[in-house]
Amino acid sequence: MSEPSYHVAHLAEPSAVAGADLSRVFAASWEQVAHLRLAPGEALRRTLTDSEAMVFVLGGSGTARLGDLEQPLREGISLTLFQGEPLDLEAAADQGLDLFLAEINVD
Repeated sequence: MSEPSYHVAHLAEPSAVAGADLSRVFAASWEQVAHLRLAPGEALRRTLTDSEAMVFVLGGSGTARLGDLEQPLREGISLTLFQGEPLDLEAAADQGLDLFLAEINVD
């Protein structure tokens, strides 16, 4: 029997997942797997029309919004967002927001 092929990535290293073939790890259709850095005051806003997402905050601070709800973001916070929900993240005006985004297509 052949040994399984694994890929281990340290999320805080931007290049760790950039070229990784995650299809061997997770049998799914990935929309995006990325280490993102939002500049102070920068926002990432769109609706998850055909996907679901997991966001892991690696550093900095900011705010996540879901309708009238607001969630402060800081290192160690994670969010799960479902199909049809908004991906609405904004970095604090005085510092950036360092995050890992894993987004999977929903068939």
